[in-house]
Amino acid sequence: MSFLNNIPRWLVIQTDLLLCSISLIFSYFLRHNFEVPPNHWNSIWIALFVVLTVKFIFFLVTKSYAGIIKYTSVEDGKRILYAVTLSLFPILIIDYTVTRVFNHYFIPFGVLIIDYFISIFFMASFRVLAKILYYENKNTHNQQINVVIYGAGEAGVITKKTLLQDLNFSYNVVAFLDDNPQKKSSTISGTKVYLVSDLEHIAKKYKVNLLIIAIQKLNYSKRNEIVEICLSLGIKTRAIPPIQDWINGELSNKQIKDIAIEDILERATINIEDPKISNLIYKNTILVTGAAGSIGSELVRQIIHYKPKLIILYDQAETPLYELENELIQLPFNIRYEAIIGDITNLERMECVFKEFKPTIVYHAAAYKHVPLMEENPAEAISVNINGTKILADL
Repeated sequence: MSFLNNIPRWLVIQTDLLLCSISLIFSYFLRHNFEVPPNHWNSIWIALFVVLTVKFIFFLVTKSYAGIIKYTSVEDGKRILYAVTLSLFPILIIDYTVTRVFNHYFIPFGVLIIDYFISIFFMASFRVLAKILYYENKNTHNQQINVVIYGAGEAGVITKKTLLQDLNFSYNVVAFLDDNPQKKSSTISGTKVYLVSDLEHIAKKYKVNLLIIAIQKLNYSKRNEIVEICLSLGIKTRAIPPIQDWINGELSNKQIKDIAIEDILERATINIEDPKISNLIYKNTILVTGAAGSIGSELVRQIIHYKPKLIILYDQAETPLYELENELIQLPFNIRYEAIIGDITNLERMECVFKEFKPTIVYHAAAYKHVPLMEENPAEAISVNINGTKILADL
């Protein structure tokens, strides 16, 4: 069922027209108690032509066919409703005009009303069914990750939707957790809600792999309690970022990060806004080596707020650097940057970078950091962490 991954729009609109044809004919049968008089069939075919032509025009106007089927949402339902509702008015006008001119019912009013509701139901059902088949097919090909979302509010529902839209992994949200006893045993977005005290039971029952914290303002003690329970059960823990950090107001799966050390500190994170740092960085050229790594990328995120003249992103990891570049592009303010692929142990390459950009400050974060692995590969550790650092220091 790989075709479900990207159903072409022309096929969607043809399917919609076919469903509207079936809907209209079925409406005639319902209107006449499944005994349509033989002399009505000529008018039925004419009515079918008129109705489909008008609906086709409004499908194009409202772009009801434009939504990607596997991402079917409420917005797609709205477009269907608009298209069918708007098309009903000209059809009623045509029907009234023909009836007045020829003194004969063109399309019975009851048929049009029945058709209105059935066509909306058929078109919406087609999209929902295709989406269900797509995700069922995806789940059979990808290793399933059983997820519990802590927070049965709006952010939790958005988190579930974000996970299900991820094409690289097969997430299965088995439960919501919440502290509100009134929400227990209720169902939200098709998933049952449990209390935090039920976590151990749920983890064993559903073989939970991952817990995502989807509560924006969660006190430290509660967060620590959840993290400790997950650690004891062997469950990985992640958290969604604050709403203000969502890209264009939408949550991305890449933004759901593992719990960081500051997330479990029993105090608020200290935010440094030192004027001296600002004076150091403002309108200067900054070079960050290892810019795509966990430390380097966070340095970049902090540095850009001090408005450097230019920030040079230097790393040998192509994909992470590309992802960091995309993150900077989507920021609401403009950042001047240069993304450079290179190895800090390449003296000639580093000399070219310093000669061309003349950086004022270097934040050196390009290093191997996993000690046990580096103890098994000392030559590389020395080459990068010692020789690479010396090259930068000398330059």
